[in-house]
Amino acid sequence: MAALGLAGALGVAATAAVAQASNQPPKTLRYAFPIAETNFDPAQISDLYSRTVASAFFDAPLEFEFLASPARLRPNTAQAMPEVSEDFRVFTFRIKPGIYFADDPAFKGQKRELTAADYVYALKRHYDPRWKSANLYILENAKIVGLSELRKQLLAAKKPFDYDQEVEGLKTLDRYTFRIRLAEPNPRFLYNFSDGSFTGAMARALGSGMAGVLGNNQKFVDQLLASADRTADKLWQMPLEQEYRSALDSYVADMKNVGGEAGAITAALFLEEFVGSTPWAHIDIAGPMWSDADSGWLQKGMTGYGTRLLIDAALNFKRPARS
Repeated sequence: MAALGLAGALGVAATAAVAQASNQPPKTLRYAFPIAETNFDPAQISDLYSRTVASAFFDAPLEFEFLASPARLRPNTAQAMPEVSEDFRVFTFRIKPGIYFADDPAFKGQKRELTAADYVYALKRHYDPRWKSANLYILENAKIVGLSELRKQLLAAKKPFDYDQEVEGLKTLDRYTFRIRLAEPNPRFLYNFSDGSFTGAMARALGSGMAGVLGNNQKFVDQLLASADRTADKLWQMPLEQEYRSALDSYVADMKNVGGEAGAITAALFLEEFVGSTPWAHIDIAGPMWSDADSGWLQKGMTGYGTRLLIDAALNFKRPARS
């Protein structure tokens, strides 16, 4: 009885302690590193400490269930464990619908759902020479069909990496499904998809739901933004940043028509060279011109994005003053 009474007293005390703790403000965990972190971009991380932090920012499709014995993989953002072919060359991931990125000004107040394309984009970033990925060797050793070849081809042609170029080894099959095909069997390849600091999803700027708009006359741009609101052909104004103008410089010609990075901005800066003070705007429709799935009134495939927007803009056009 004494023992039972003591156990009961401890239980009450523990319950009271938990209740008291729940009323306290959350505490901060301070984690000291021997050296400072260097980068939080998965495609550029090359040190352990940056990776430790970044793994809390980015979600991989899978995660380890460390308390299991033995430890094993389990779905994280994936709907279930991926389908793996018998020869360990084809891996098909299905992402759970209804997962959203944290709110960010880039999303202009709209909820941004996680899709298969975000994982495809994140993987392709490791192949982009601009980012000098320290983990590229892992993917190249796995021999994802077509990606290393695409990288070498664009490097030889001195062209920027083409994220929209489809390759056999990395495809989105629908809004929530992507497939990876390897040239050789690799049973352990799956483990890479438990590391958010390496294969975590990243949202491509603007994505496929809206286009960027840039211009030299705010009143004219405002007219286009108003037309976008009326027609649901969404627009997001981007900065016409002159700092990127040097990307168009060429050592063999007066200028280039491809800037290499910040493509929408450098495309607008290229147009700016030829129009003087005439009010103009550049609408970059590369993202929304194609849809991988039916969405509202838009059908899968070529969307015809911008048709309604431009008709509305023409019907409501007011000539802006030259800047």
